[in-house]
Amino acid sequence: MRFFKIALLALMMTNLLNADELADAYVKEYTFLKAQKNELEFRVKKEQKQQNSEIKKDKKKVTALQDRYVKLSKELKTKELSIEKANELLRDKTSNKDIINSVIIQAKMALGDYGIKVDDSAPAQVDTMEKAFKDSAKLYDRLSSIQVLDGQFYKLDGTTAKGKLVKVGNIATYG
Repeated sequence: MRFFKIALLALMMTNLLNADELADAYVKEYTFLKAQKNELEFRVKKEQKQQNSEIKKDKKKVTALQDRYVKLSKELKTKELSIEKANELLRDKTSNKDIINSVIIQAKMALGDYGIKVDDSAPAQVDTMEKAFKDSAKLYDRLSSIQVLDGQFYKLDGTTAKGKLVKVGNIATYG
């Protein structure tokens, strides 16, 4: 029995030693896990700060790009208005050129009947028009004035005679 008491005592001592080792192991594990938890919390905070910083930078970039987009949109509208005005000016000039060509053709046809030549092949159409208007004014003066010319006319008996002709505008001629 004594042996049994000694064995029981040894077993209890061993259990106490094992309990101390187990407690030490638990404390070490707890300390290790607590350190890991603190490290992970630190990393989470660091990541959150970094993400917040990146979000702020990206928001600034987005704002800058939006501002640039608005500016470019305004420039585009301005350019489109300029193009529209240029197209309108081009249409006006083309229209004016067509009108000028029409006036020159009409002048050529009308003045050609009176022996006045209008050169429509000249590159300076303004000069051609100016000359046609001056020639028209001279023709108008000549056709609306009284002129005395030498020429041939018919007498009352139907015979021809040479003499002075009195031309009243472009309406009547008296011999």
